[in-house]
Amino acid sequence: MNTYYAFIKAIETCSFTEVAEELGYSQSAISQMVNSVEEELSKKLIYVIERELH
Repeated sequence: MNTYYAFIKAIETCSFTEVAEELGYSQSAISQMVNSVEEELSKKLIYVIERELH
């Protein structure tokens, strides 16, 4: 699985849970993939506010 693909899908769907179900991963794994991309870029790109992605 490409971590960047999961990251892009999270942005498109605004839902870690939806991406996880679509790609066959846990919500936690998708969250970790997103965090990995953000750490690599040294930039917070997705914010979770009241269980919604922003």
